[in-house]
Order: sequence, then structure tokens, then C-alpha cells
Amino acid sequence: MHRSRAATSGVVRFFRDLDYLQLAAAGLLLAIGAVFIRSIGVQIGSPAAVSYFSRQLTWITVGVAAYLFFAIVDYRRIQYRVAMLVMYVVCIILLVVVLFWGKEINNATRWLLIGGIRVQPSEPAKFALIAVLAGLLASNSWKSKRWQTFLLTLAAVGVPCVLIIKEPDMGSALMLLPIYFSMLFVAGIKWRHVMIGLAGVMLIGIVGVIDYNRENPVLLRKYQRNRIRIFLDPTLDVQNLGHQPYQARLGVGSGGWSGKGIGRGTQNALGFLPQMAAHNDFIFSVIAEETGFCGVAVLLLLYAILLYTMLRTAFFAPPYGRLLAVGTAVMFFFHIFINIGMSIGVTPVSGLSLPLISYGGSFIVITMAMLGLMQSIRTHH
Repeated sequence: MHRSRAATSGVVRFFRDLDYLQLAAAGLLLAIGAVFIRSIGVQIGSPAAVSYFSRQLTWITVGVAAYLFFAIVDYRRIQYRVAMLVMYVVCIILLVVVLFWGKEINNATRWLLIGGIRVQPSEPAKFALIAVLAGLLASNSWKSKRWQTFLLTLAAVGVPCVLIIKEPDMGSALMLLPIYFSMLFVAGIKWRHVMIGLAGVMLIGIVGVIDYNRENPVLLRKYQRNRIRIFLDPTLDVQNLGHQPYQARLGVGSGGWSGKGIGRGTQNALGFLPQMAAHNDFIFSVIAEETGFCGVAVLLLLYAILLYTMLRTAFFAPPYGRLLAVGTAVMFFFHIFINIGMSIGVTPVSGLSLPLISYGGSFIVITMAMLGLMQSIRTHH
């Protein structure tokens, strides 16, 4: 009888503390993504493109299960070092394995085939890194041994960053840096550490500029250098290297005030946007063309609500929960900014997905799991 009452009160408390504003924003974004993935598939007409919609629904279902799991479980359980280390080490192992036995697509080896399912290890690595950094920066060692802990966090972010660059996936690797620095800032990093970090970033930037101007760059692959060149000069090679970002900008600009109507866009239907990217990297361009300024405004409003709820959760949470929430919010923000930015020409093409909108199994499941974690922080603060 006592256990039954406890379980009932737990369920009541869960639904009472549920962040319905965040849940509504996330649900609407998932619905928008599914609608446009179906529309893109119908326009392209190939069996593979049509199947994206049913696959996305499957991944959304798995993502909802991940959301419920992390929302119900007390987030403080992953603060224990064993849990953090297991998550982190498994992700590092997967990042190493993918370099040797991963599936190569478009000159990049970023995916593992596990039981016929394609998994991208860099996505759970972001989740694991945020959890590990939050644990280290919220620990007593950060107060008593700040310098040593700082170096430990630097190593924690450096290892996956190097492995992801090797795939190569420069966009996901660079994504780890704003997550890291934002969490350091929230943890109360000392100014001398900030100056050391800025000096390091400047040094990396100088090395990158020197390497970029070499005839045969060492750090950059040929396609990465071309993406930067096209970003700096969008008219450089519109017919070939700059075709995708140019057509994406045309799609955004042609949407006007209210768009051409769902399923009536021409950039995707006529094949100007690549079929392998219209439902993922450049799905924002399709949405902007077919729904116009009004549709884009709604989309940005939903993302603003989502980010607001995360920061609101961070504000009322204890140190560990605050760090988790801030790291998650920053990850979402930069995914949104970079993905939309490459469709309108303010960032280079990087392959980062639009959260809850773009097609993709690993990213959908991980983002839903992280939203579940936000709910757990809200419930168990």
C-alpha cells in the first residue's frame, strides 16, 4: 500500500512539474520537421526519399522513450564519477572505432552500422561531454584544485574534439568549444584562465590562417578549404562548389512574406537543392521558401521558447544542474545558428543539423534525451 501511494504521488509530482511550455515547443518543432520531411520526400519521389518520413517517425518514437527515461530518472545520478566515466569512455571508444570500421559517406567516416542501424558517435559524445564537464566543474576539486581541474576539463574536451576532426567532421568538433567555454564561464573561471584560453584560441586561429593560405593545407581537407573560400566569396564558383549554398539562399529569398505553399517549393522539387541534403542540412531553406517570413518567424519563436525554458531551468537549478542546462542550451543555440546561417550565407556549410527538424536518428534521439534531462533538472532541483 505504501509503495502504491509513493508511486502515485511520484506520477502526480511528475505531471505537476512538467515543463509544458518546453514540451509544446519541442512537440511543434518535431511536427514541423516531420511535415516537411514528408513533403520533401514526395517532391523528390524516389523510394529512399519517401521512406525518410516513416524512418523519422520511428526515430521520434525512440526519442520520446529517451525523453521519458531521462525525465523520470533523477539527473543527479549521472553526477557520480562511475556513471560519468562510463558514458564518456564508451563514447570515446565509439569515436575510435568509427575511424577504422565506420561507413564512409561523401568522403567522411562518421557513422557506424550497428544491427543495420546507422549511428553517428559524435552526437552522444556531445551529451557525454556536457555531463562530464558539469560533474568536474561542480565538484569540490574545482574549488580546491582549480588549476588541475581546468587541465582535466581541457583534456576531456580535447580528446573527442581531435577524434571528431579525424572523421572528418569539423562542424561537430568546433561545436564542443562554445559548450566548453560557456560551462567554464558559468562555473566561475578565473580571469587568468580566461586569458590563457583566449591566447590558445588566438594561437589556433593564427595557425589555421597560415595553414589555409598554404598551397597544400595540412589541417584542412580540400573540401573544407573550398567551403571557406565559397563562404568568403559566394560568387566564386556558383555553378560547381558554391551551387548548394547559392541555391539555398535563393530558396530563402524566394519565399517572400507567406511562402509558396507546403509542397510547392521549386528549389527542392526541380533538384536545385541536393536530394541528400534537402531533408537535413538545408531543410531550413525548404521551410523558408514554402512558408515565407511568417513560417520562419514561427520557427524562430519556437526555438526562442525552447532556449528560454532551458535557461529558466538553469537559473533555478543547483550548480550541477545549472551547468548541464547551460551546456545543453548552448549546444542547441549553435546548432540552430549555424544550420540557419549556412542557408542564408552567414556561416560556412558545416553539416550541422537543425534541432528537432532535420532528418536523422542519432541527433533526434540525443536531443530528446537532453530535453528529458532538462525536465529532470526542473523536477529534482
